[in-house]
Order: sequence, then C-alpha cells, then structure tokens
Amino acid sequence: MIRPMMRYPRPLLAGVALLALAACASAPETYPPLAALEQRFQQARADQVPADAPVQFREAEETLSRAQARLGEAEAVEMARLTQLAATRLDTAIAEAEAKTTREARETLL
Repeated sequence: MIRPMMRYPRPLLAGVALLALAACASAPETYPPLAALEQRFQQARADQVPADAPVQFREAEETLSRAQARLGEAEAVEMARLTQLAATRLDTAIAEAEAKTTREARETLL
C-alpha cells in the first residue's frame, strides 16, 4: 500500500526556509582580518606608538573597539568597513609616530 505524501502548511514551510536562510546569513563569530589587526595593535603598543602619537592611536583603538563589539552581530560588509577604518587609523598613528621620531633625530643633528 502506498502512503499519501504528507502535506505541510505553506506558512510552516516558509518559516523553515527563512530559518535556514537566516542561519546561513548570520554574522560571523570570528573575522580573521580583525584578528590580524589586533596583532598589529599589539606590535604598535610594543613600538611605543601610543606615546608618540597618542591622539591618532586613541582614535584607532576606539575604531578597533567598535569592530570588536560588533563581531558576531554585524554583517561581513560592516566588519570589513570597520576593520579597514581601524587599520587606516592605525597606519596614520604609526606614520605620525615615525614622523615624530624622525623630527627628533633631525633636531639632534642640527
């Protein structure tokens, strides 16, 4: 005897489909570019960048903190934007610290 196929209500099927789609599109719990950037921040701290460019480094840290806070909640596009912004601000802080060191070295030669 052949059993008839079970019929599921359409709203139930739609709900299951939406849940499956949401699971696939959920925000990542880890973001490798952010982890790499965190390592760059650690190196910058070891290189005394905060002492030589405190304002720029603080701005970079604030942006990094926002990215870290959004991890697991934000979509990949937002994470990429925040990570890139923090990286750019860190680059600015590093450049300012290097410029300060260069100016100080120049002054000792004059």
